[in-house]
Amino acid sequence: MFDVFLMQGPSGSGKSKCASMMKDAAMDAGYITSILSADDYFRDDSGNYNFNPKLLNRAHMSVVTRAFRLMNHATDDKNGSYRIIIDNTHMETWEWEAISVIAHELGARRIVLQGADILYPFDEFDAQDHDSLDTMARVLHHRQDKGMDYTIILRQLLKYQQTGGEIPSYVEVRTFNTGLK
Repeated sequence: MFDVFLMQGPSGSGKSKCASMMKDAAMDAGYITSILSADDYFRDDSGNYNFNPKLLNRAHMSVVTRAFRLMNHATDDKNGSYRIIIDNTHMETWEWEAISVIAHELGARRIVLQGADILYPFDEFDAQDHDSLDTMARVLHHRQDKGMDYTIILRQLLKYQQTGGEIPSYVEVRTFNTGLK
């Protein structure tokens, strides 16, 4: 028996922090819990992060492969109850859709797309919309203060695909509070 949580939001929106808090709470409740992240693909043996945008699709496929293996294991294990948290940006539908379809086919009890609250001004992004631009400016400023290249976040926000009509009925949609809104 297993649940899958797909974190959704641009770099710096708090996905990893939220995923970590979710993992702690799930473990306290007795769930066997794992966090899978494309970021892990870019870490060397010493834990250093060496991002290479040319390898991003491989990193995402690595997560899909690991998730598939873990879901198969959880399906076969009749004694355990699993929580699988996928900590990727999931800004485009294809990034979360494959995992949700696999999870559904393997009998996941629950599949949740857990989106950052800052995404909602971008449902129908309009460069003239001051709320959207204000939120984007806050996210970019917050991350730039931490030394992150704001152009990466800007690209992620601009490619965000609103998922309103595309979400299968078996996927729940929730938000997490980023503190940036």
